[in-house]
Amino acid sequence: MPSQVSWVRPQAASATSSQAAAATSSQAPATVDPKKAAHDKKAADEAAKKKVADDKKKTEEAKAALKKSEENKRVADKAAKEKAAKDAELAKKTQEDAKKKADEDLKRERSLTEAAARLKEAQTAYQAEVDKAKGSSNEKAKSTGKTAPSTPRD
Repeated sequence: MPSQVSWVRPQAASATSSQAAAATSSQAPATVDPKKAAHDKKAADEAAKKKVADDKKKTEEAKAALKKSEENKRVADKAAKEKAAKDAELAKKTQEDAKKKADEDLKRERSLTEAAARLKEAQTAYQAEVDKAKGSSNEKAKSTGKTAPSTPRD
């Protein structure tokens, strides 16, 4: 099968591009309208002024937002600092209260220990007196040969 290839003559291609160039140049206006040029220039100037004003407005808004953000950060930092100071003060007070309670508990414990020791001493002394009194009455009974009188039962 023969392949179908379309061949273009180089002369025909160059003729076509020169014709297109001639057609484009013939369609372009030969003279520029001064009113239209002035109007286009005025529109371009107004667009440039508007762009400058918009850019300036955006810059001012960005500055205001930055300033507000910095102020909010300062307020937040101040609040955090105050909260930290209050928390530290509360922790210190709590620690002091705990120490005071521990001291009071220690004093109470010492008092109770001392009271218990005095009670034990008193009981020991009482028991010694009771034993001594029994010992004397038993000795009298042994020496006379009699036993200690018993108390009558009801």
